Amino acid sequence: MPIITTYPFKKAPLDKKDEIVLSDALSSDPNFKTKTTDLDQLLTFVQGNISTIEPISLGSGNSIQLTGISGFGTAGQVLAVNQAEDALEYISGGGGGVSLQKNTADVVDPANTINYQNGIKVEQDSVTATTANINIVYESTLDTSSTDPVIVDKVGGFEPNTLLSQINENTNSLMWDTLLFPTVPPTYSLSTRQLLPSSFVNKEVGSTVNVSLTYSAIKNDAGAYTRLQVSRGVTELASVSLPAGTTFNGGVMQADDPQFGIDSPNRPNLSYSENYSDSFVMPAPTGNNITSSVSYTSKGDYSAGYAKENSKGVDDTRTPGNNANQPQAARTNYASPTRTVTGFYPYFFGYSSTQQTASDVATAISNFDPNNNPLNLTRVLASGSIPGSGGNAGVQMPMLESAVYRFFAFYEKVPLKIGWFVHSLNAGTIGQPGDQINAPITIAVNSVDSLWSNINYKIYVSPLAFGIAQATPVPGVLQIRQ
Repeated sequence: MPIITTYPFKKAPLDKKDEIVLSDALSSDPNFKTKTTDLDQLLTFVQGNISTIEPISLGSGNSIQLTGISGFGTAGQVLAVNQAEDALEYISGGGGGVSLQKNTADVVDPANTINYQNGIKVEQDSVTATTANINIVYESTLDTSSTDPVIVDKVGGFEPNTLLSQINENTNSLMWDTLLFPTVPPTYSLSTRQLLPSSFVNKEVGSTVNVSLTYSAIKNDAGAYTRLQVSRGVTELASVSLPAGTTFNGGVMQADDPQFGIDSPNRPNLSYSENYSDSFVMPAPTGNNITSSVSYTSKGDYSAGYAKENSKGVDDTRTPGNNANQPQAARTNYASPTRTVTGFYPYFFGYSSTQQTASDVATAISNFDPNNNPLNLTRVLASGSIPGSGGNAGVQMPMLESAVYRFFAFYEKVPLKIGWFVHSLNAGTIGQPGDQINAPITIAVNSVDSLWSNINYKIYVSPLAFGIAQATPVPGVLQIRQ
């Protein structure tokens, strides 16, 4: 039988270092011994061997078991004071109910269930199964059971003919974003083509024409060029596959990039340029044409460009095409402007102090020499259709003040000249009896430099000498009209 005593004897409270004598009377040890310890060591021994103190029991590790309450609840439950406030109970969150207040005044007290109604939407998160998402939504009170209300006029970003059913339950943020910030689609800068020179001077039929061509392209929002070529008429002169592009910071792309603060995905912009030298003999007009022409064209192929982002930062989903409101689709045979060289037979006019026949004028044309020019001939390389007053077409030539005999000659396909005009008080017809200019006579003439030969010209001569006073409204100008 253990005996606990302290020495020296004193009244409580005991000191934790007070000596304690333990005697084990039941020991089978023939050498019965008395053990000595203190309260501090005894406390440590007791604490290490007590497993249950109602209503708490110690489990393994750091767990605590509540033996005074039936069971230990289920996952997610919490302990709360019951409504009677005389015990603890397990509940599935929310305590014993919550009090919903508005401006400190109870609206619902207590509430164990909250029902989401108009304007609130709760959905399972599409990624995290244990997460629910709550949104404020637009939930119309309009009846859609028999009819579906429709937006008649454009409102913000909502287009006409949008159905209520298409926007019902949209989130609050989406509704306001659409109303206040309509989605603006991007615009695209189209690729451009060029062929230089852009114009040519008129060329005489039969002359040799030398041309230095530059055919080029700027891709802008299109893709890279894969081919560039140039042709004269239907004859291809040159073709370059995968032409080398040069970084280019100008062009129409410069005006649209960046757009909405977003750089075009079609950067960097590239320009392409190729050169070709050509030579040909200017052909004669055919049929009833008074001119001939030789045309140059250039075609190119490019790949598709990338879709740009709209004002909301979302990729444009419109079908690719080749206008400014579409991502740029691939294109073949994209043509540059056509450049045309026009060929003419020259026309002639002149004067002399003596009357000349049509044959005399034809001989002077075939022997034309600007340094030995007794008939004062002027050679003009143009169509003979310079506009005159009153909407008529005509040719202007100097009108001397002194009285002289006049004559002029045109390629036979040029329409007849039917009148002459200086001003409203000094004008007349051509080819009528008594007129100051006779009807034309057609005679074949040659080019003095052998560019063309045996070409019929209509030659007009004046049977009378006449001049013009310098005081006329248009001094020194005689218009021959057709």
